[in-house]
Amino acid sequence: MGYVFVELGINPETAGVSPEPSTETVELVERYNHETMFVARLFTRYLSDWSHNNLQKILILIVNSRRKDGVSSANWITGVCVLYRYFDWSLLDNEKDQISRYKILLDFLFSALTEAAKKFGFPAEVFADAYARIIAGGYVNECTLLSATPSPDNIHSASVRVRLDKSHSTIFLEVADKCRIVQKTAIFKIAQHEDDFGIFVGNIKWLGNNELMISNKEDEIHLKYSLASQTAEIFFTPKIHEEQYLRDEIRLLNPDMPEVETLAIRKAINSSIRSRDGR
Repeated sequence: MGYVFVELGINPETAGVSPEPSTETVELVERYNHETMFVARLFTRYLSDWSHNNLQKILILIVNSRRKDGVSSANWITGVCVLYRYFDWSLLDNEKDQISRYKILLDFLFSALTEAAKKFGFPAEVFADAYARIIAGGYVNECTLLSATPSPDNIHSASVRVRLDKSHSTIFLEVADKCRIVQKTAIFKIAQHEDDFGIFVGNIKWLGNNELMISNKEDEIHLKYSLASQTAEIFFTPKIHEEQYLRDEIRLLNPDMPEVETLAIRKAINSSIRSRDGR
């Protein structure tokens, strides 16, 4: 089944409108960047079971002028539909409650998608259902990455879930018995922009009744977890990449990494590439 990605283009300049956005507008866009992305990704998750022909992405480009509001285009070869919509960013700045700001952005997105449904022949009820479920769920964006895997003695099972917030994503390990979750441990914290969680988790393997291992999709990054001590240990088995590359990848995707360290890592990586290529 296809996967339709909903994206809000939040930079008014990308729409090529004139006049250029005011300094105040640019500041508001930057201030609410994370919340805008969060709502778009949340809507995308609730559309994960829906597909429509070759459709890959619905892009809502927020423009700085009402003159281009409602303009649309579609490229069925690339599977991208674009809809230009005007949005008053001051609506967010006048609302101090975060959930209320989410509701403003959700209403804007739902209105744009309803219009897209009319223009491109999408089933409007799909968007209406996602809209209702998002509100009923309290704007929580959480889903299962690895389904429950039983321990050898069938006393426990382990699963991996991810929760996406406005500034980052957190991957959790959940250990349950027959009745309830008995341990819930955050194992990775990831920058908001990263969507490929397979970099960190790909499968679960029990090493015994009280110890398990989570490996990434390339079987190079591993996290060993002890139920008895409730501690985790990361180790590497390089196959495709060098160990330092794997360590740097984890560090670069950590949203708490200081910018100066991030720049130093990227500089070292670029220097290594140039040296390898003989430049």
